[in-house]
Amino acid sequence: MELTIDTRELEGVTVLDISGILTRGASSEALLGRLEQLLTAGARKLVLNLSDLTFFDSMGLSVLMKAVILAEDQGASVKLVQPRDMTTSPGPLEMFSDEAEALASFQELPLQ
Repeated sequence: MELTIDTRELEGVTVLDISGILTRGASSEALLGRLEQLLTAGARKLVLNLSDLTFFDSMGLSVLMKAVILAEDQGASVKLVQPRDMTTSPGPLEMFSDEAEALASFQELPLQ
């Protein structure tokens, strides 16, 4: 199964529903490319919904970290909904157990 990325807007937040396999190569390039498109178009609040991700390896994790850094460098904020089989948040990634929690976390941000 390849990586699938569906994009939608919800409560002023751009949500990327990511499913399939995230590893080195085409899938990681597709995710970073889509994120760059959204940032260029002005998206500043993003949720990467990984709940339907079926597999990711260390390269996939590296791509997620790179995505967060890329977004933050452009003044955006990224929250992640953790994959089903992950129980802890690796490193500096801000992960939530479900989409509702991730969306609510944007309400807690100070006004800029």
